[in-house]
Amino acid sequence: MMLRTLALATASLLALAASSCSGSAPPPAQGSLYIHIASSSSPPAGKTCNLPAHNAQIGTRAPGQTDPGTRVEDGNGGAYVRCSVKGSSTFTVTGTMRKGSVSFRINGKVPKSSDGTASIGSFDPTSATTMSSPDGTDCTVTPIQLAGGRIWAHFLCPGFVNPTSPSTYCQADGFFVFENCDQ
Repeated sequence: MMLRTLALATASLLALAASSCSGSAPPPAQGSLYIHIASSSSPPAGKTCNLPAHNAQIGTRAPGQTDPGTRVEDGNGGAYVRCSVKGSSTFTVTGTMRKGSVSFRINGKVPKSSDGTASIGSFDPTSATTMSSPDGTDCTVTPIQLAGGRIWAHFLCPGFVNPTSPSTYCQADGFFVFENCDQ
Protein backbone atom coordinates (compact mmCIF):
# COMPACT_ATOMS: atom_id res chain seq x y z
CA MET A 1 0.00 0.00 0.00
CA MET A 2 2.78 2.41 0.96
CA LEU A 3 4.68 1.59 -2.24
CA ARG A 4 1.55 2.20 -4.33
CA THR A 5 0.95 5.62 -2.65
CA LEU A 6 4.58 6.61 -3.23
CA ALA A 7 4.33 5.57 -6.89
CA LEU A 8 1.14 7.61 -7.37
CA ALA A 9 2.68 10.65 -5.69
CA THR A 10 5.79 10.40 -7.87
CA ALA A 11 3.69 10.05 -11.03
CA SER A 12 1.60 13.08 -10.03
CA LEU A 13 4.71 15.21 -9.45
CA LEU A 14 6.18 14.18 -12.80
CA ALA A 15 2.91 15.02 -14.59
CA LEU A 16 2.78 18.42 -12.87
CA ALA A 17 6.40 19.18 -13.80
CA ALA A 18 5.82 18.15 -17.41
CA SER A 19 2.72 20.33 -17.74
CA SER A 20 4.48 23.39 -16.31
CA CYS A 21 7.35 22.96 -18.80
CA SER A 22 5.11 22.46 -21.82
CA GLY A 23 3.71 26.02 -21.74
CA SER A 24 5.85 28.35 -23.84
CA ALA A 25 6.73 31.88 -22.79
CA PRO A 26 4.83 34.62 -24.61
CA PRO A 27 6.76 36.29 -27.44
CA PRO A 28 8.59 39.50 -26.46
CA ALA A 29 6.93 42.84 -27.09
CA GLN A 30 7.97 44.56 -30.30
CA GLY A 31 7.46 47.93 -31.95
CA SER A 32 8.36 50.36 -34.70
CA LEU A 33 8.14 54.13 -35.04
CA TYR A 34 8.32 56.94 -37.56
CA ILE A 35 8.04 60.49 -36.22
CA HIS A 36 8.27 63.81 -38.10
CA ILE A 37 8.78 66.97 -36.04
CA ALA A 38 8.28 70.35 -37.74
CA SER A 39 6.85 73.82 -37.25
CA SER A 40 3.29 73.94 -35.95
CA SER A 41 0.65 75.32 -38.30
CA SER A 42 -0.96 77.19 -35.40
CA PRO A 43 1.49 78.01 -32.61
CA PRO A 44 0.29 80.12 -29.68
CA ALA A 45 1.36 83.79 -29.75
CA GLY A 46 5.03 84.24 -28.92
CA LYS A 47 5.94 80.59 -29.53
CA THR A 48 7.72 78.96 -32.44
CA CYS A 49 9.42 75.73 -33.39
CA ASN A 50 13.10 76.59 -33.16
CA LEU A 51 14.13 73.16 -34.49
CA PRO A 52 14.75 72.14 -38.08
CA ALA A 53 12.10 69.82 -39.50
CA HIS A 54 13.39 66.29 -39.01
CA ASN A 55 12.44 62.62 -38.81
CA ALA A 56 13.39 59.82 -36.45
CA GLN A 57 12.53 56.14 -36.47
CA ILE A 58 12.81 52.90 -34.59
CA GLY A 59 13.16 49.85 -36.83
CA THR A 60 15.19 49.52 -40.01
CA ARG A 61 12.11 50.18 -42.18
CA ALA A 62 9.81 52.81 -40.70
CA PRO A 63 6.07 52.17 -40.43
CA GLY A 64 3.65 54.06 -42.66
CA GLN A 65 0.02 54.00 -43.79
CA THR A 66 0.34 50.76 -45.78
CA ASP A 67 3.36 49.07 -44.16
CA PRO A 68 3.93 48.41 -40.44
CA GLY A 69 7.68 48.57 -40.99
CA THR A 70 10.34 46.42 -39.40
CA ARG A 71 9.70 45.96 -35.70
CA VAL A 72 12.38 45.83 -33.01
CA GLU A 73 12.01 43.15 -30.37
CA ASP A 74 12.40 43.86 -26.66
CA GLY A 75 15.85 42.79 -25.48
CA ASN A 76 17.24 42.28 -28.99
CA GLY A 77 20.09 44.59 -30.05
CA GLY A 78 19.56 46.99 -27.17
CA ALA A 79 15.86 47.56 -27.89
CA TYR A 80 13.45 48.20 -25.02
CA VAL A 81 9.72 47.70 -25.69
CA ARG A 82 6.94 47.60 -23.08
CA CYS A 83 3.28 47.93 -23.99
CA SER A 84 -0.28 47.21 -23.02
CA VAL A 85 -3.28 47.30 -25.38
CA LYS A 86 -6.42 46.36 -23.46
CA GLY A 87 -10.09 46.64 -24.36
CA SER A 88 -12.74 45.53 -26.83
CA SER A 89 -14.46 48.48 -28.54
CA THR A 90 -12.24 51.16 -26.95
CA PHE A 91 -8.67 50.25 -26.02
CA THR A 92 -6.42 51.65 -23.34
CA VAL A 93 -3.01 51.95 -24.97
CA THR A 94 0.21 52.46 -23.01
CA GLY A 95 3.65 51.86 -24.39
CA THR A 96 7.29 52.79 -24.40
CA MET A 97 9.93 51.86 -26.95
CA ARG A 98 13.57 52.83 -27.12
CA LYS A 99 16.37 51.90 -29.49
CA GLY A 100 19.67 53.76 -29.62
CA SER A 101 19.03 57.44 -28.93
CA VAL A 102 15.37 57.46 -30.06
CA SER A 103 12.49 56.87 -27.65
CA PHE A 104 8.70 57.07 -27.82
CA ARG A 105 5.92 56.81 -25.24
CA ILE A 106 2.13 56.85 -25.46
CA ASN A 107 -0.74 56.77 -22.98
CA GLY A 108 -4.32 57.08 -24.19
CA LYS A 109 -7.67 55.66 -25.28
CA VAL A 110 -8.31 54.57 -28.86
CA PRO A 111 -11.68 53.33 -30.20
CA LYS A 112 -11.46 50.46 -32.68
CA SER A 113 -13.25 52.32 -35.49
CA SER A 114 -12.58 56.03 -34.93
CA ASP A 115 -9.96 58.50 -33.72
CA GLY A 116 -8.74 58.37 -30.16
CA THR A 117 -6.58 60.66 -28.05
CA ALA A 118 -3.30 60.15 -26.23
CA SER A 119 -0.46 61.87 -24.49
CA ILE A 120 2.69 61.25 -26.57
CA GLY A 121 6.34 61.98 -25.89
CA SER A 122 9.59 61.38 -27.75
CA PHE A 123 13.33 61.90 -27.62
CA ASP A 124 15.55 61.98 -30.69
CA PRO A 125 19.13 63.08 -31.37
CA THR A 126 18.19 66.01 -33.63
CA SER A 127 16.02 67.77 -31.06
CA ALA A 128 18.34 66.48 -28.29
CA THR A 129 15.53 66.91 -25.80
CA THR A 130 12.39 65.18 -24.65
CA MET A 131 9.36 66.67 -26.35
CA SER A 132 5.71 65.86 -25.68
CA SER A 133 2.14 66.88 -26.20
CA PRO A 134 1.46 69.78 -23.82
CA ASP A 135 -0.72 69.24 -20.76
CA GLY A 136 -4.36 69.38 -21.74
CA THR A 137 -3.63 69.05 -25.48
CA ASP A 138 -3.69 65.40 -26.46
CA CYS A 139 -2.63 63.99 -29.80
CA THR A 140 -5.08 62.37 -32.22
CA VAL A 141 -4.49 58.65 -32.77
CA THR A 142 -6.07 57.00 -35.83
CA PRO A 143 -5.94 53.20 -35.74
CA ILE A 144 -4.93 51.25 -38.85
CA GLN A 145 -5.08 47.90 -37.03
CA LEU A 146 -6.18 47.51 -33.44
CA ALA A 147 -6.90 44.45 -31.29
CA GLY A 148 -6.07 43.21 -27.81
CA GLY A 149 -2.29 43.17 -27.46
CA ARG A 150 -1.46 45.12 -30.64
CA ILE A 151 -1.88 48.46 -32.37
CA TRP A 152 -0.68 50.03 -35.63
CA ALA A 153 -1.73 53.67 -35.88
CA HIS A 154 -1.11 57.16 -37.21
CA PHE A 155 -0.75 60.03 -34.73
CA LEU A 156 -0.88 63.81 -35.04
CA CYS A 157 0.17 66.17 -32.25
CA PRO A 158 -0.68 69.76 -33.25
CA GLY A 159 1.39 70.88 -30.28
CA PHE A 160 4.69 69.21 -29.36
CA VAL A 161 6.71 71.08 -26.76
CA ASN A 162 9.96 71.04 -24.85
CA PRO A 163 8.97 71.47 -21.18
CA THR A 164 12.32 73.12 -20.37
CA SER A 165 12.01 75.69 -23.19
CA PRO A 166 8.61 77.42 -22.85
CA SER A 167 8.86 79.26 -26.19
CA THR A 168 9.37 76.06 -28.24
CA TYR A 169 6.14 74.86 -29.85
CA CYS A 170 6.35 72.33 -32.71
CA GLN A 171 4.07 69.76 -34.32
CA ALA A 172 4.65 65.99 -34.54
CA ASP A 173 3.06 63.31 -36.64
CA GLY A 174 3.91 59.78 -37.69
CA PHE A 175 3.13 56.10 -37.27
CA PHE A 176 3.79 53.56 -34.56
CA VAL A 177 3.32 49.84 -34.02
CA PHE A 178 3.22 47.89 -30.76
CA GLU A 179 2.74 44.10 -30.85
CA ASN A 180 2.81 41.20 -28.39
CA CYS A 181 1.63 43.58 -25.68
CA ASP A 182 -0.17 42.80 -22.44
CA GLN A 183 -3.87 42.46 -23.15
